[in-house]
Amino acid sequence: MFNSGSVRRNGLQYSQADTIQDRLRQASEARAQEPSGGEVRYAGDADLTDEQIAAQPFPLYREGYVYYWKTHACPGSTFRYTMSSLLDLMSWDATDQLELIDVPLLMIAGSEADTRYMSEDALPKATVHSTSRPTGSTSTSTPHSTS
Repeated sequence: MFNSGSVRRNGLQYSQADTIQDRLRQASEARAQEPSGGEVRYAGDADLTDEQIAAQPFPLYREGYVYYWKTHACPGSTFRYTMSSLLDLMSWDATDQLELIDVPLLMIAGSEADTRYMSEDALPKATVHSTSRPTGSTSTSTPHSTS
């Protein structure tokens, strides 16, 4: 599982948690200037050299840049997003309302996965037996943990 909202808020493995307020301020400033015709600012520009890719702190990012930017990039694709959209991206969370899933759910997380903690956080939320399920609804979901 990859919780993009958590990563936009906190950074992968909470690596940017101490900069949340700075990034929210930058996103707010960008959003405020856009309606009056101000410059649209972008984040996530990924035109990295091989050396910069190799220096990325997480295997997920190194492998992702190579795959999505070098070997399998779609023409015209980009990693960019508007700085102002960071406000929406940071407020979203992939684990919100997981308890509403009432069908079997398989989550696979390798022991060395950079995102394993996201699956470990999500699984208990997805396997809660909610009292808010509609009458007659059944679930055959069984929690599984993989290594």
